[in-house]
Amino acid sequence: MRIQFCGAVGATTGSMFLLEVNHRRPLLERGMFQGRRGELIERIDSFFGHVDKDELSRYGQNLTGDIKKIFVCHGEEEQSLAFGETLPELKPKAEVVVPELLQKEEV
Repeated sequence: MRIQFCGAVGATTGSMFLLEVNHRRPLLERGMFQGRRGELIERIDSFFGHVDKDELSRYGQNLTGDIKKIFVCHGEEEQSLAFGETLPELKPKAEVVVPELLQKEEV
């Protein structure tokens, strides 16, 4: 599966993520699935709204399972980079990525 970051990268609004899975390309916009019913391939657990660093850190601490990658797409670029630097303390086994606009990543 591949994810492309199409919005809210280095900005505060307009979250959009294009997934590429099994020759399908559903678009997730602000965490809401856009497409025909039944096309959702897997649930993406994400956090939206106006939250601060402490709230995001608590959210990250409570994530369970084998977290391999964390994508930081929250707030302006400077804040995303700063927050991304704090995440290895919370999830030392996870790769932290602060994507650029239209960047593609394998997940």
